[in-house]
Amino acid sequence: MKNVAAVRERFESDPERVQLGSLASALARLRSFATDDRLEKAARLALEESRLMAEWMKSESDGDTHRLLATIRAQLVDWEADWPTLWASSTRRVSTAQTVEQWSMELLDISGLIPRGA
Repeated sequence: MKNVAAVRERFESDPERVQLGSLASALARLRSFATDDRLEKAARLALEESRLMAEWMKSESDGDTHRLLATIRAQLVDWEADWPTLWASSTRRVSTAQTVEQWSMELLDISGLIPRGA
């Protein structure tokens, strides 16, 4: 990711609900890229962006949100460390896409940015 410091400064200046929405969006991009063999570089960048955002989150939310963010952070770090193996397996990429899609939906729900039933 280019100009990480500027991205971090902007991200950290956003309210928590917008941060959650931004992380959800980055995870959705990762989901979109993960199942297309031609998009490894884009998937890798979306993974890095998602990991950084998850690390920058200073959640003031309840325990469930803290636990979810901790789970996301830990799994993204593991996937990044195991990237060549993960990318080589279409089965693992599909599983990864399903996981990040679920997280993205949960984060959007927690953020309140999209009204329920919308």
